[in-house]
Amino acid sequence: MALFSTIFQALLRKGTLLGLLVIVVFGIVEIALWVFAPVAPYANYEFTFKNAMTPYGLEESSVYEIDSREVRTRPSTEDRAQSLSMLILGGEGSAQPLQSAGDTWWGRVATEMERQFPDVALDVAVKASNTTNATGTSLRRAVSWAKTYAAELDPDIMVVSFGISEVLDAPESFRYNPTTMQMLPAEARRSSIKDKVVGVSQIARRVRQWRKAGSEDLAERKALWEQPDFYLKSSGQKQRVYESLPFDVRPPRWDSDKDPKLEYLDGLRTLRALAKRLGAEFIVVGEPALHDDNLSFDGIDRLSRPRWTKRPTVADPNGAGLRPDPAWVERELNRFYDSADDWASKEDLSFVNLNQESVLAKTVENFVDDTMLTQVGSQRVADELAPAVTSSIKKVLAN
Repeated sequence: MALFSTIFQALLRKGTLLGLLVIVVFGIVEIALWVFAPVAPYANYEFTFKNAMTPYGLEESSVYEIDSREVRTRPSTEDRAQSLSMLILGGEGSAQPLQSAGDTWWGRVATEMERQFPDVALDVAVKASNTTNATGTSLRRAVSWAKTYAAELDPDIMVVSFGISEVLDAPESFRYNPTTMQMLPAEARRSSIKDKVVGVSQIARRVRQWRKAGSEDLAERKALWEQPDFYLKSSGQKQRVYESLPFDVRPPRWDSDKDPKLEYLDGLRTLRALAKRLGAEFIVVGEPALHDDNLSFDGIDRLSRPRWTKRPTVADPNGAGLRPDPAWVERELNRFYDSADDWASKEDLSFVNLNQESVLAKTVENFVDDTMLTQVGSQRVADELAPAVTSSIKKVLAN
């Protein structure tokens, strides 16, 4: 009996030493990873699109990268004395999914800024709020998202670009509430025990990313999305649904106290307040759209964005909606942007209206669809926006 007890104690001591050794090794690896090769707690996904969209003014191939927060990034490759960051919040067109990051308007702006400021490296993060199969407007969704994630991105400059969703996604039953934007809850984070471990462990982050990279779900998505004609088919389906809808002969005429424009302005104010708390410069952009009162036939053929009367759902993927009059959409956007311009002027903020014919002609040379831009359109938007970003960088550097 004494012999068994002695053997058990010896094994226990060896097991304890082995356990301590494992803990020490893991601790050393964790510290080394945090110091020399830290990775973000979010999974990153990359897709290579064979667009079959060259007739639409896009490159034949593009790389679309996005993380699990639904953020696209353009990290700087420059090693410079000072590093700045710019956060773009916008409607669904802001992501420019069929362009590699360097070809998007925000990627081109960053490249131009690094040319103008030889000592500055500019990182860009973009969150485009898509309202497909979702309630509310892009701006509402962006406010909730920003309340959760903006602080960790620590932007020096915040650019906000909304409009088309705010015009087309407001239901006819809309009633303005001046507290809606301020009271929107922050987007919920995942909060399982695994998520908490990933928050503090570099090893756990890598294990999660390796597992997601090899997941069956991601493999199926890549196989579907990377088909040469995937977006062409998807776009065609959207256009067929759009063309099957009745024309909107009686668009809403809003009473002054029920106007969705008021909520749009509240959303800008809410994001401005957040930017101010983060110490970020703030730029307001009038989101560009193809809609126009004198739109050509080939431009009309590119439209696919309904004015929903009943949002699509999983059970009813087509929903119920109307084909809006492009002239009405243009008038509404101008009405929203005129008020945004007035507000920005009073707040001494930059306002860049990209929805002007003199800035960006409403033609298929510039637009792939309602809001997605061609290569040419992206360059023109970048050229127009660059002076405002230049001014903001000068203010940041001065402070």
